Amino acid sequence: MSRLRQVLAGLPMPQAADGRLVLAVDISHWLRPDAPTSADRLFCHVFSRSGRSSDQFVPGWPYSFVAALRARR
Repeated sequence: MSRLRQVLAGLPMPQAADGRLVLAVDISHWLRPDAPTSADRLFCHVFSRSGRSSDQFVPGWPYSFVAALRARR
C-alpha cells in the first residue's frame, strides 16, 4: 500500500489549457435505512422525481469524491 501511495503521489497533476488545476467535487449518499445506528450516520436529503412534496430524509452516510480534470481526453 505504501508503494502505491508513492507512485500515485509522483504522478503529474492534470491541468487545464491555461495551467490551472480544475477539480470536480461530488457528494453522494450511501442510503442505508436498515443499517445499525452509528455516530457518523446522518440523514441524507433525497429529492423526489414527482415533486418537492415527496422529498425524504433517509438515514445514511455522505461520501465526497474529488477528481482533477484536464482539457484533453
